[in-house]
Amino acid sequence: MEPQKKSRKKFVIIPIVIIVLCIVSYYIYNSLEYNKVHEETDNAQIEGDIVPIIPRTAGYITAIHFSDNQFVHAGDTLFIIDSRELKTKLQQAEAALSNAEANVGSAESLIKTGEANLSVSKANADASKENIENAKVRLSKAIKDYDRYNNLLKTKSITQQQFDAALTDKQSNEAQLAANQKQYLASQNQAAAALAQINNYTKQVVVAKSVLEQRKQDVEYAKLQLSYTVVTAPYDGFIYKKIIQIGQYVQPGAQLFNMISSKKMWVVANFKETQTNNLKAGQKAEISIDALNGKKIYGTVQSFSKATGSRLTLLPPDNATGNFVKVVQRIPIKISIDENDSSILNKLSVGMNVVVNVSTK
Repeated sequence: MEPQKKSRKKFVIIPIVIIVLCIVSYYIYNSLEYNKVHEETDNAQIEGDIVPIIPRTAGYITAIHFSDNQFVHAGDTLFIIDSRELKTKLQQAEAALSNAEANVGSAESLIKTGEANLSVSKANADASKENIENAKVRLSKAIKDYDRYNNLLKTKSITQQQFDAALTDKQSNEAQLAANQKQYLASQNQAAAALAQINNYTKQVVVAKSVLEQRKQDVEYAKLQLSYTVVTAPYDGFIYKKIIQIGQYVQPGAQLFNMISSKKMWVVANFKETQTNNLKAGQKAEISIDALNGKKIYGTVQSFSKATGSRLTLLPPDNATGNFVKVVQRIPIKISIDENDSSILNKLSVGMNVVVNVSTK
């Protein structure tokens, strides 16, 4: 009976072994085939836009409207800087603007006055010119009368009184002509002076308008500086850490704290250089999130870094020192996140570890 029992055991064990070997072989084969068209790495983290909040004007903080890790919308007020000094500067700039506008108006009114004077001077000159022509006609007649009376006086055909009257008329017309010529010359000089005044006033207007534009820019600059006293969120996101206090003096350009975008997130996967031969942009990736118990989301390969991770460190290795040891390098690859489920995206944080599996088919 014992040999029969052994024979039965062999009969049972051998098929089981064969089945196990078949299953193991199947999984090994599938694993090998899977690995041929997939590349995986656990050296990957979630990245996102981290923007430093930097004031653009100096002053003391008078109000803070956020707390640690708070979510804020784009345009929400984060904190306020004392604006009293800048308001005073704005009022001064607006007063200077009003004065510049008055100067422009005054200079333009002077131009109008000069144009009126020029018109009057030209009218006087035209009238004087006409009077000169009339005076020349009258003088010509008076000269002819004088010559005729002079000849008649020699023949005693007229009286001395008549001759004296002709002489007086001639002299009077000569004086009138000279007076009209002087008046014409004076009118021309007045017109030239009025034109010179207009040119001078025109230059004053140009200067006044230039000053006016400068004052307008001063007002806009003062308004811009005043607007900087209200610091707002650049986009939707989370405050990383509240490290400012009311009454704290801040300088323009000084980094105060960081904001992390709640929408712009991606994955940076550091693949070994030996894994990148079949990787290219556009391939689909499966992303397993450690913090969500391996929850899988999906993404797309976007771009490849043109430098290895070690080359981008603060002190990159120098392989020319003579102590060279070949080390497989890592290539940072950017992978976009295609997930649209806000309940999942809201749980993601920059720096989380993930496992990335890229399909190279």
